[in-house]
Amino acid sequence: PTKGRPFFFCEPLARRAGARASLRARSPAQSLAGSCAARLRMVSRRRLAVPPLRMLAAFVLLVGCFGPLKAASGADTLSQKLDKAHWLLRAAQEMYRSFSILRDLDVAIVEVDSSGHLCASLHEVGDTGVARKQYEDSWMHVLKAGVLESVWNGTCFTKVAGTCLDYQQCLSSDVGDRYNTEKDTFGNTFLVPPGAARQGLDWARSAAAVEAWQREQQVLLSQLQPIVKDNSTVASYLRDALRETTCYTADPLRLGTTSLAKITKTHVADFVVVANSIGGSVPNLARAVENLVLEVEKECSASTAWSSLRDAVTMQLAGQLGPVKDIDAAGLLNTGTNHFDIARQNVEALATGVALGLQAGVLSAFAQFQCGMTDPAAVDLPDIGTFLVKGRQLMSDLSAKFRDPTDGAALDTPLRKCFAQRIRAATESIGDDYASASGPIISLLSLDFCNRIYQATAFQLMTISPYTQQTQQNTSSQFVSAEGKRRWVFVDNSYGVAFMDPYVTFEARADNLDDSFAQGDIMIRLHADSDGGVVDKAAALVAKYCEPSEFAALKSSVTCAAGFNTGTGQCNNAGCYHASPTSRSCSLADEGWYAQNSQKFECVEPTIGTALAQHACAKDMYPWCWSWYQEGWQNATCPFVCGPEDVYPFGRTCLLVGPGEYSPRCTNKVFPCDTPGGIDPTQFFMLARFTSSGQGKADGCEVTMGFPLVQRQYDSFLEPPFTIEFFTKVDPEKIPDAGPDLGMRLAILVGVFPRWYLALRRVAATTVRVCLYHEGITRVESGRLGSLACSPAMQWAAAAWNHVAVVVDSKTSTVKDNVFFYRNGELLGSSLRTTVPVQSPLVKGHPQANVLHVGPPNMRLFPEVLVPGRSEPYFLVEGQIFFDAQVDEIRISRTALPALAQGYFLTELRRRSACNVPFERGQGTCRPVEQYTVQYANEEQTACQADYEPCWSSPGLCVAKCMAGTLRQADCTCDCASGQFQTWRIKAVQLIGFGSILNVTVYDASHKVVGSHPGAKNKVVIDLVGVKQVVAISVRGGGTAKTVSLIVVSEKGAEQIVPGQQEVHVEVPRDIILHHRRLDDHFDLTLSCAPCPGPALGSRLPRLDATSCRCMPENGPNLLGKCVPYLGQLPQAVITPASGKYTPGTLINIVQPSVNVESPWLLEIRYTMGLRGQTPTAPTCETSLRSLSPETVVSEACRLTRVSGQRFVEPLNSIFTLETTTIRAVYCHPLFRDSELATGVLTGKPGMNPPLCKPNGNFSIVDGNVYDRKVMVTLVVETHPNALIFYRTGDTWNPYVAPIKVDKQGLTMIEAKASQEGFDESIPVQCPYLVDIEPRMIIRQQWMPVLPAADNMGQGDTLVGAFVNDQVAFMVKRAAKRLLMSFAPTLPDGSAVGQGLVLQYRLRQGALGVAAFGEWRRLTEQVDGYKLELLPEELLLTPEATMRLTVQWRVKEPGYVWTSPGEVSLLLLATRATTPVVQAKLVYQWDLGDNWFPGPKQDRALRQVNSISLSPRTSRLLFTLDPSWAASSSAAGVVVGGGGGVVGSSGGGSGGSGAVGSSG
Repeated sequence: PTKGRPFFFCEPLARRAGARASLRARSPAQSLAGSCAARLRMVSRRRLAVPPLRMLAAFVLLVGCFGPLKAASGADTLSQKLDKAHWLLRAAQEMYRSFSILRDLDVAIVEVDSSGHLCASLHEVGDTGVARKQYEDSWMHVLKAGVLESVWNGTCFTKVAGTCLDYQQCLSSDVGDRYNTEKDTFGNTFLVPPGAARQGLDWARSAAAVEAWQREQQVLLSQLQPIVKDNSTVASYLRDALRETTCYTADPLRLGTTSLAKITKTHVADFVVVANSIGGSVPNLARAVENLVLEVEKECSASTAWSSLRDAVTMQLAGQLGPVKDIDAAGLLNTGTNHFDIARQNVEALATGVALGLQAGVLSAFAQFQCGMTDPAAVDLPDIGTFLVKGRQLMSDLSAKFRDPTDGAALDTPLRKCFAQRIRAATESIGDDYASASGPIISLLSLDFCNRIYQATAFQLMTISPYTQQTQQNTSSQFVSAEGKRRWVFVDNSYGVAFMDPYVTFEARADNLDDSFAQGDIMIRLHADSDGGVVDKAAALVAKYCEPSEFAALKSSVTCAAGFNTGTGQCNNAGCYHASPTSRSCSLADEGWYAQNSQKFECVEPTIGTALAQHACAKDMYPWCWSWYQEGWQNATCPFVCGPEDVYPFGRTCLLVGPGEYSPRCTNKVFPCDTPGGIDPTQFFMLARFTSSGQGKADGCEVTMGFPLVQRQYDSFLEPPFTIEFFTKVDPEKIPDAGPDLGMRLAILVGVFPRWYLALRRVAATTVRVCLYHEGITRVESGRLGSLACSPAMQWAAAAWNHVAVVVDSKTSTVKDNVFFYRNGELLGSSLRTTVPVQSPLVKGHPQANVLHVGPPNMRLFPEVLVPGRSEPYFLVEGQIFFDAQVDEIRISRTALPALAQGYFLTELRRRSACNVPFERGQGTCRPVEQYTVQYANEEQTACQADYEPCWSSPGLCVAKCMAGTLRQADCTCDCASGQFQTWRIKAVQLIGFGSILNVTVYDASHKVVGSHPGAKNKVVIDLVGVKQVVAISVRGGGTAKTVSLIVVSEKGAEQIVPGQQEVHVEVPRDIILHHRRLDDHFDLTLSCAPCPGPALGSRLPRLDATSCRCMPENGPNLLGKCVPYLGQLPQAVITPASGKYTPGTLINIVQPSVNVESPWLLEIRYTMGLRGQTPTAPTCETSLRSLSPETVVSEACRLTRVSGQRFVEPLNSIFTLETTTIRAVYCHPLFRDSELATGVLTGKPGMNPPLCKPNGNFSIVDGNVYDRKVMVTLVVETHPNALIFYRTGDTWNPYVAPIKVDKQGLTMIEAKASQEGFDESIPVQCPYLVDIEPRMIIRQQWMPVLPAADNMGQGDTLVGAFVNDQVAFMVKRAAKRLLMSFAPTLPDGSAVGQGLVLQYRLRQGALGVAAFGEWRRLTEQVDGYKLELLPEELLLTPEATMRLTVQWRVKEPGYVWTSPGEVSLLLLATRATTPVVQAKLVYQWDLGDNWFPGPKQDRALRQVNSISLSPRTSRLLFTLDPSWAASSSAAGVVVGGGGGVVGSSGGGSGGSGAVGSSG
């Protein structure tokens, strides 16, 4: 808590950069805060300044919208004007973003894949252009499963306000591209939209900041106007506050790098370029808007002619009838003219001109409003209604040019609808809502979609795009396939296509792609029928002779009398002859004769195998010939009749009819087979071919399909540029084998045979390539495989729809790729085809040549294409010709379409509705779609849930509505109005900790106690008896709990953690105040407001708690934040050293005098510093630099060197000498008047500081000053890092080379000095170092006797017994009460030991295990040397536990390091065991007297072999054996094992029992 804080913190963040190292990006307000603080230095800040905040979130510097205080009618009027102005500003920005077109950049579709990685599909818009709105949103919005997943909030991606998401980069290029990244000042890479894409958000955030400060100004003006002429403290405070808010408004309005004026100026500059390209009156509008915006950037001036500048804009808005009249809405698709370009450019220019004109008008009103703050009594917001009237009229004139088309089937209907819908919506967006300035801003449709519709429509060469509710006409004829199945030919009249069912069917989609297709959309399905597209011919009849009746059917009357032709001398009619040369009449041949060439011949009866001259029946035609004559026949000759079906006469020979023909029996006539009804024969013969005769019947011909589906013939060559595109769903496993010539599996989907086709090539089970064949682009003479151009391999799901496109922008190229492959709007790859075009030979005699087909060609019908030497990449499939596939929306365009104009983004539904789905929706009339993240949005994510609302400066997010009198802020948080502060509205509190929590007291908004608790262990719960406004909770420190955490219980009973009051330290025995902190910046349902208590002037932003309140003069805030009278004045701070001359680099300390105060931790020193003789401004307790507390003041001390900004840094290369530095300091505490200023004036001397010696080594003795063996010394001059350093250890000075190694025994003195050009050489400095070298001493250790010789047969006893191997220790005898060790230090050469020896020992005690050594202890030398006495009973850890005792010793000789420790271990027995029993038994029994006589008995008696038993049997039983009988054994004890064994006469052995031999 500090008194006198301003409404808003405007201090640069540089001094807290270290604490915010992880902050990836700075909000617009953060970037502008520094300039604001700089300007405020010229304003009296004594009562309005602010100290640094402890924590600053990304948007703390943005201030929210404050509701009007209805204290006076003037405030209401100003509030209404501000409402309208900001409403219009936002509406104009929406219009500008929707109608301003950007070109030559990448639009992104950003999605999160199944692994949570961020993938961006990039699409270059090129000259097509994209609306600024769609471009910005494309980079700012992240989709998942087609809906909005998260949005960029200016710092990071988030799906809920205040919570950042940590996305990883896209891993696979098959999924998408890597998202744009930038690096922060620390070199960390992070995801961030491109700078151009962030411009819209920057504009919105600056607009929100302007509105927030203007709402603050509105409240201050409402409070000031009643007392504007008063000189009271309150009036002065309000005037100062207005000046400060004016400062803060200036940055987002006109001065900051992302201010409204600067961004709008950039937009206007772009508009000027567009306007100049159009000409006419538009450039005049652009210049008028530009002049007005440029004036907004300038400082306030009384000479600014705001009215005339605004009038110039409104006049130009009214003078744009010429560009409107130039638009020809009826001729938009006339590609021979530039009608569309004129319409598009004029609509874009006029709409953006209206938008920028409205923005300029509003910004100029804001600038004039801010300049008027110098006279609060007269300040007002100028009226901008004229801008709206003129702008709306111009948009209405545009709307009248594009009325909704009445002919829905016309080709230009979608394009005209696109313009009409967008212009009408824009006109309505600045309509009646302005009067009330209520409701959300109308979201608009983007103009760029009309340009894409134009490109995809005006240059469309062909389309097959079945749509909903289209009828298909089947033929009246039915066919029977080779498998006996019925077949029908269908025609789709909408697109002029023909196909045969069921090889092809038109079906409704079972799976729509998002909102790309209409409900019930129709697609083309290809089927893989096994009959190969062959419809059977009719069965042949058995040949037989003609019946008389059939002959009779051939009869006809012949007249010969008048049939003579005098010119030729021949008879005109067949069957007639010229009787004589002189006769001019003709006669009918008699029976048995025939006439030929007007002559008569006799008929001869034919016989089988007999040829008649000129008239014989061919042998293989018999009995098809018949030769009876009958008068009246048409050919009164020897009759010649071809009898069977499909045979016709050719001269005197019968021939078979061709495919597609038939001849009935005995008719001699040939007829074509019937084509199906309902289809034009030409169209039918493009689809299929008759491949047999009709077997005498019109419907008997065999039909073989050439293609599954055809449209029409295209005689013209498909010249580049062109685009081929369609949707398809194909299983790679069902793609047919292309045979050995191509060596691949290829599915031809669309083509013009045999000119070109587009196909899918199978690479693997889930991988395909898109391949193009074009006879003029890809075909080569070298072979079929080389005539294909294919995309890179891509992943392909069998069950998924994909859109494929091939774009060719030139026929040949030598520099850049000219064939581009796309999948789903994304560029897969490209290739360069520079081959010389080779014209493909025509398919001879076929109506199926140059036919556009869907599905593969049946190459059985075109064998001439497959002959060796031809290189078209067609192939004959063995077995099944056709395959299963689905195809839809096939289009061919005579232009190179960019990705956004291709069918993936411009489906039939989107084209017909003129709707850019998914960004827009076509429900009757196309409308834009509001998208919100799933958090707190409705199920469709198109609106916020109840109790939540959108926030303008964070588009796409829903935040909780501001309740309980709080107001929305520009950073989407809620805060209180001026004069209030934030509180909890709760009904209980809980404190959690580990240990005892002492007295807890709860205070309400009036600082009254509403709850208390004496304290408890681990948890304190206080029920407030109803809902209370709680401002603070006091906890008494000093209990066993080191920290406490706060939980509050909301009005609805929900227990909620207070994040800002977790793990609060309470070790210090004083009252720790837990002030109010929000539960969440955007979703805090406990947030409420309360008026500032005590004699307060108001409150400052952000109004987090009671300490945000401003106290009246001579008052300060107590610990709870309540304003109370000052307790007096603080003493003056002390600056040391005192004023004088000092070497550069000398530390300056500012010392706090001792003060008896209740809250000493709030004492602080603030100071200012002037360099190079400058006099610093007087420091204040609110804004000046803060000196650290006394215990850390040295590390913060100033140096008399160069500084960078406001932070003291290490000396730079240039050292300023002979210059004066002035320090001014003030002592501060919230409850005291500030101290008098303390001033220190210090001048830098020219001399250098001497070097500093920095040793690095281990000490020979802990906490000593003698080094172990060596020390490495570094010399530095901290204040002069580039200084030259010299040193010596003797008489000669040497250049310093780091480091200096000192390893000489004893004292080494290093003398060092420093010099640098421009400075006097420093005085020498001496650094002494003592070094100990390797040890040389030897220590001999002995055990001294502790019992007299009389007790041990003439020898003293040390009481140290046998050595125990497994414990590596000597056993201490059980009778030992004390042990005595002696140590004798000696030199290796035997010379006398000098003085000053130090001998140390230490002990390690453990119960037969490893334990730590104790501390080293010094052993004092006695008269008889060094003695160490050990008392076993005292050393035992417990009487019941045997333990091992280890003794270590070492010695240090002056000038030498410690010797390596010597060591010995002892085994101390805890208790005495039972005395063993020794029993002997003869192994060989003998009797008394057996030894008297020589023999075996005597031998046994002499040997006396005994078996010795030792008992009881224990785990550890020790014994010795002395065979001498006379002397005591000196052998060490031996452990008796568990088994038996023989013990020889030499002693030793093992076992519980054994045999002992003796010679006695």
